[in-house]
Amino acid sequence: MNFDNLKIKSVVFDKEGTTTIIGKSSEEILAYEDSKNILPEIAYYLDGNHDLNEIYLSLKNINIELSKEELKKIIENIFMNNNLLLDNSKSYLLNEIR
Repeated sequence: MNFDNLKIKSVVFDKEGTTTIIGKSSEEILAYEDSKNILPEIAYYLDGNHDLNEIYLSLKNINIELSKEELKKIIENIFMNNNLLLDNSKSYLLNEIR
């Protein structure tokens, strides 16, 4: 998977103290130490309309200081490795029902 136009699947974010909780389904919950609340901010830009550089610049504009390499690692280790993203090499348009 490349880093262009990444789109997050339907998940729920919650906060408990300094931990960000990501609900993948009613049975699967992920929890990450995230005192600066970075994960929901990154997820906001995983809408299918931004590449890695655009996400990096958008985060920088709201005073989230990460290097591009750190951002890439977060996307890979949390969002990609936990299957939270749609495969951006496939089309998800529904066929017309006849």
